[in-house]
Amino acid sequence: MRKFKKKLFAAMLLLLASSNAMATDNFTDNRTDFRDESIYFMITTRFYDGDPKNNVLCWDNQEAQMSTKDPCWRGDFQGVIDKFDYIKALGFTAIWITPVVQNASGYDYHGYHVSDFSKV
Repeated sequence: MRKFKKKLFAAMLLLLASSNAMATDNFTDNRTDFRDESIYFMITTRFYDGDPKNNVLCWDNQEAQMSTKDPCWRGDFQGVIDKFDYIKALGFTAIWITPVVQNASGYDYHGYHVSDFSKV
């Protein structure tokens, strides 16, 4: 009985190891090395206004924005989607957007001066 348990355990380990190898092969078959990609970096709020209905004033210096009728935050995800063909035509194969989080200041639209990770 003890030999049977050892053989069964060995067979299960072998089966598990082979199934993991198969899963890894399927997962990586269509992937490329990310270092081979050409990356277009964009600050989403400054890139392209795809939906003017969601434009908002940043919370700093709103009077100046209203007087110039120039809201700080115009770019949006629809703008990114609308310009995929443009980015591809430039020869880029990937995009990198700035973090979409609440920043410490309304002028810190770049996403790297986070004040609250749970708020957009």
